[in-house]
Amino acid sequence: MQKPTNFYVPSINLMGTGCLSNFGQELQAKGFKKALIVTDKNLVNLGHVRKVEQILKDTGITYSIFDGVEHPNPTTSFVENGLHHLKKGNLLQKDFNFIISVGGGTNHDCARSIALLAANGGKISDYEGLNKVPKNILPWVAVNTTSGSGAEVTNFDIIVDESRKVKMDIVDPQMLATLTVNDPSLMTTIPKEVTISSGIDVLAHAIESYVSINATPVTDALALGAIKLVFNYLKKAAANGNDTEARENMMYAEFMAGMSFNNAGVGYIHAIAHQIGGFSNRHHGLITGALIPYVLKFNALAVPIERFMDIAKAMGKEDIKEDDAVETVHTAINELNAELGIPSDLSELGAKEENIGIMAENALKDVACLTNPRLASLEDMIQLIRTTMGMKAGQESEWKPGEQLSNPINVMLANNAERLTDTNSYNNRT
Repeated sequence: MQKPTNFYVPSINLMGTGCLSNFGQELQAKGFKKALIVTDKNLVNLGHVRKVEQILKDTGITYSIFDGVEHPNPTTSFVENGLHHLKKGNLLQKDFNFIISVGGGTNHDCARSIALLAANGGKISDYEGLNKVPKNILPWVAVNTTSGSGAEVTNFDIIVDESRKVKMDIVDPQMLATLTVNDPSLMTTIPKEVTISSGIDVLAHAIESYVSINATPVTDALALGAIKLVFNYLKKAAANGNDTEARENMMYAEFMAGMSFNNAGVGYIHAIAHQIGGFSNRHHGLITGALIPYVLKFNALAVPIERFMDIAKAMGKEDIKEDDAVETVHTAINELNAELGIPSDLSELGAKEENIGIMAENALKDVACLTNPRLASLEDMIQLIRTTMGMKAGQESEWKPGEQLSNPINVMLANNAERLTDTNSYNNRT
């Protein structure tokens, strides 16, 4: 029997080619008057921000632009600089009453973090963890220009704490967008490398949510649908950015996977990726894509074989036998990664041996761990990360964790038991 659960998604979502034309009337219906646009200089130069500006002008909404998001990882400094921009504008003119992000996951996460602090005060690190947001954030509207992160439809806010070199998870239903726009016409200018890195992140979201212990029939359907679309259209979108059919279908894949993992959760792929990204500042999607085959094999012992068969079928593999299901999925992911040029060795993406211990420890404290199907000890996590870097498993770790972290995952599970399903019911469900 399925445990009662909630399903969170933004209330209004504009989707499909040309949907940006409906943006203005939705803003007017909300009664918005002044916007802070959070974006980056590249999107300003490409003209995407100008399209949003024109809509605001046509609807009589005033605005100011913060284009200080400078690289593909959202950081505390970007958030602080954006908040300063907002406060300065509020002193000079009528208060901002909503925020618009134009871009991908980095811009969305910076925008909603600014919206959080504008309404609640403090530092962004004050809200790290689950359900720490005391009151509504400033309304936040997301205009999406990539097909990857799913950030626009989730309540997961990921920010790099530069002082600790850790990607913080801020997870709360109040972090959801008020309105989202997914118009594929804004996505045709995405460079090939961003198409690949963001697109493979969609696959990571879909697979992790499908094997999550919080999966439901609703999230299952979304996840399998997203996997099918990724395998049918990601290579086409990467080969030809102007392929409108591929772009639109990858947009839907991203949206579906985002809804799925927002409600089922993710797992060790993202827990580890957050740590590598915190140290290396490489694109999050490349890291998650490279991690998929390693973590999926680690999890295989705790995932019903029927789930692997379902994934294989969604990938287009027919007549799969139970004995071959895990290897079929593993091989298909490795082949896709190879065709897209995604490294199989995480050391190529910034993972370093001297950081393995602290990355493993922090990974086990990451909220993403809570719904992973197989629990890892600290030593398990160290060896898993070693494996992703082409290092031999079984080597003794020199990392000496603090006593309080000797079994951190059990502490988290105990503290968040009400958010998790009964793993027995998961393992009995096909």
